Amino acid sequence: MKERAVSVVIGLVVLMTMLIFSTIQAFALFGLGAIAILVGVIVLVLVPIVRRGEQLKSSDDDPEQAPPVLTKIKPDSTPQTITSLDATAPLDPPNEAAGPTAQALPRGRLMPVDYRQIVEHMEQIVFTIDGDGNISMLSSSWENLLDYTIADSLNQPFGTFVHPEDRPLADAQISGLLRCNRDTCRMELRMIARNHTSRWLDMRARGVNGSDRTVIGTLTDINQQKEIEARLRAVRRSLSTLLNSIPGMVYRCKSDRNWSFEFASDGCLEVTGYEPYHLVNDPNLYFQHIMFPDDRDYAWNHVHKQVMLKRNFQLVYRIIDRSGRVKWIWEQGRGVYSVSGELLALEGFIRVIADDSAKARVVLEGFHDLILDEPLPS
Repeated sequence: MKERAVSVVIGLVVLMTMLIFSTIQAFALFGLGAIAILVGVIVLVLVPIVRRGEQLKSSDDDPEQAPPVLTKIKPDSTPQTITSLDATAPLDPPNEAAGPTAQALPRGRLMPVDYRQIVEHMEQIVFTIDGDGNISMLSSSWENLLDYTIADSLNQPFGTFVHPEDRPLADAQISGLLRCNRDTCRMELRMIARNHTSRWLDMRARGVNGSDRTVIGTLTDINQQKEIEARLRAVRRSLSTLLNSIPGMVYRCKSDRNWSFEFASDGCLEVTGYEPYHLVNDPNLYFQHIMFPDDRDYAWNHVHKQVMLKRNFQLVYRIIDRSGRVKWIWEQGRGVYSVSGELLALEGFIRVIADDSAKARVVLEGFHDLILDEPLPS
């Protein structure tokens, strides 16, 4: 191939010499026009020859190249989370040749997670129970909440630490999980601390199949929540006792013409002859139904006017109790409004002040004039 390239070069030199000699002769005979023609011929002849020479030279210098082949590159596998609790597995060493910014882990890999560290720092107690119902694993929160050491608590029946009143239900739940009667359970139970005090915990557990059926779960401290609920119940009992001892009826109702009651104290029976649940839950009985027919519009108009002005109201009107007797009652109350000023309900107090008689009416007219500058209903 090299001899061939040398011969091509020698041929080009001879051809160039001939063209130069021809150009000189043409200039002597024909002038500048012949030169232009010869230049065009030279370009048309030399360009293909030069390109061919370059191709031959490159083919001699470079070895033969194989035709390009399309290669299918397999993408990285899907990243997987390491689920083992063993955090001692070494990481892949960093690629030092890639420079100081090279990553320690290959692309697509996740950092290993030390689940033991996560469990130990959780506020909830994490536990496992073996097939015999004994505790086989506990997190450090067990010692923080109940003050037992983990070493002394392992291999002990779970029910040993449960309050005697809650133990039967807790044992039934754990037994159901171990026998595959259920997959999950949740319950609130009291556990006995080392100082013999009880503490409320929320237990959530699940049965796990393996070589043996086991139970894993968590215990969340809800003792403070339970104490708050107990105090609220005590306040409600005290408030209920106070309201029910008042000689009259305390109520809360919607602001509609039916006076739909949402709450009525036990004094409702003394005032109307009906039990509180009659006026609160019976959809066919409203307080408007027991108001004296001639007083309904008067009472509604007065209360509605005062409520729209965001004033307290008080008025005297008649009702017909469950036995059919007419009674004069005195009511005072106010509207309950939202932050935006929307009327939500009416709250107030009702008390019987007299039976319907001519003597009582004379007294009531004077009383009505003291609280209101409107005529008493006739």
